[in-house]
Amino acid sequence: MVKGVTIYARIDQQAEAAMAGLELPELEFILFGNPKVGGALISLNPLVALDLPLKVVAWKEDIGRTAIAYNTLDFISNRYAFAREVLGAVDLSGLIKQIL
Repeated sequence: MVKGVTIYARIDQQAEAAMAGLELPELEFILFGNPKVGGALISLNPLVALDLPLKVVAWKEDIGRTAIAYNTLDFISNRYAFAREVLGAVDLSGLIKQIL
């Protein structure tokens, strides 16, 4: 657990693809969240469970740099018509750096 956030899964997509006979560069899929915050959001709109727990994909680029992608809290708040304040003052990018 990192700052109240649970890491639910770290999936090595490269290894999973290899078991299917496919070749991928290094790629990891991470699911994480805070059950208290996520549960409160789901109680407001059950469809938000489609985006929770939060997800990050991290991969090695050809130049050796690690790249990451994730849905921002602003994206999620707009998608489900939440006031941004409902999601709290979370520094998602800082949190992601800690769990990577």
